[in-house]
Amino acid sequence: HGNFVFCAAFSPTSNLLASGSFDETVKLWDIRSGDCVSTLPAHSDPVTGVDFNWDGTCIVSGSHDGLMRIWDTATGECLKTVYAQGNP
Repeated sequence: HGNFVFCAAFSPTSNLLASGSFDETVKLWDIRSGDCVSTLPAHSDPVTGVDFNWDGTCIVSGSHDGLMRIWDTATGECLKTVYAQGNP
């Protein structure tokens, strides 16, 4: 990351760790090798929360931009963006 890491979560089914940062990205790490395997250009403000779903196929990220995004773990594709009505 290019800035402080704010949050992290371990995958329940694989050797991945997701981390969210003040650099507005979510990174996926292989915990065995320590290598970053994917960088998701997640948000337009610091990422304040990340977690995996129960089977590790999706990641959810939340940010100071008021958005929550759901990501496909394998492809890095943003599957859904959730926002509150009236959110800037």
